[in-house]
Amino acid sequence: MKLNLAAPIEDGIGYGICGTNLAIELSRITNLNITSYLDQASVHRPIELNWLCPRIKATATDCDPDLPTIYVQDVGDRPPGNPVMLYTCTDTERLSQERIDCYRQMDVLVGMSAWNLEAFEDAGFTNCEVILQGFDETLFFPRDDSRRVFDDRYVFFSGGKFEYRKGQDIVLAAWKIFHQRHPDSLLVTGWYNAWPHFMKSMSLTSHIELTMIEHFEDLPSLLPLNDIDPESVIFLQPLPNWTYAQIYHQCDCGLFPTRGEPATNMPMVEMMACGKPVIASYCGGQADVLQPDDNCRALTDLGREPASHERPMKEDLGQWWSPCVEELVAQMEWCFEHREEADLIGRRAASDVRSHMTWKHTARHFVQLAEKVTSPVAATA
Repeated sequence: MKLNLAAPIEDGIGYGICGTNLAIELSRITNLNITSYLDQASVHRPIELNWLCPRIKATATDCDPDLPTIYVQDVGDRPPGNPVMLYTCTDTERLSQERIDCYRQMDVLVGMSAWNLEAFEDAGFTNCEVILQGFDETLFFPRDDSRRVFDDRYVFFSGGKFEYRKGQDIVLAAWKIFHQRHPDSLLVTGWYNAWPHFMKSMSLTSHIELTMIEHFEDLPSLLPLNDIDPESVIFLQPLPNWTYAQIYHQCDCGLFPTRGEPATNMPMVEMMACGKPVIASYCGGQADVLQPDDNCRALTDLGREPASHERPMKEDLGQWWSPCVEELVAQMEWCFEHREEADLIGRRAASDVRSHMTWKHTARHFVQLAEKVTSPVAATA
């Protein structure tokens, strides 16, 4: 089958990681025309850099107008293609007018979670599907013999760009309590955010004291302000995605108390794939992956709050969830005190996500969708 893929090719942000891995996996099973709407593709893994980047055409307008197009994008103008399948996610339960206007240009909307599908359908769209994002199983897998730097410490990992929606304020509030009880424990954070205006959304928090956060470099100032030992938290610099496998294997447990995850949460799934237990909000896109008490320790004491990056809201975008700090602390204590049982949860998680959530699975689902929407029956429906 012949396809267009119009996507960012980059391995530091979610859409870019998605575009890069779809380009690799779709190239294995289709005749793929790859275009990038970034100014320059930036793939850091040497083999992928030398194999993939020379195949990429400059812009999304280089798509063949007669071929089906998979368009990996948040919102944007329709690229050439027949039909165009937009692969996107929305972090609110109601669509903004900007998204509605964008989505009306497309032939098929492909959400990254069941939560997205509900938002599409509630807005009146009928040409909708769900295809879950994947992970690279050649990078993220259990390693029983991995070398640990912090063998004498219990290490938590918290990922996702620093912003109110992702819930890092909940992590810090819980960490203050937990670390006072267990001073040898350590928190490793991958909180780099390339969009400072999203970082400013943390001003909505009621869980931590906050100074002005303008840039990633300002994050360490939150620790003394909240009576948290600066030696207990590591702030990782921005790193390409492929390096995170090494980081996950230095950690014992992942923390993902998101208020509204539009997709399946890439760092969470990657950590699960590495065989690590995760504590995560059972809501939004994460609910498509999590099986409470089987492949995770789920946060289920969830209130509701308005969904917005700033208030007062200009549009009614519905609600997010509101995880409980005390429940997160309790789950952290459980994993700390029940390490063998937590490790068993991690191993089940690795087996589970590997069975149906690799990028190979994502690519195959897209081929099946392209065949469906271009079949003679679909064309005359």
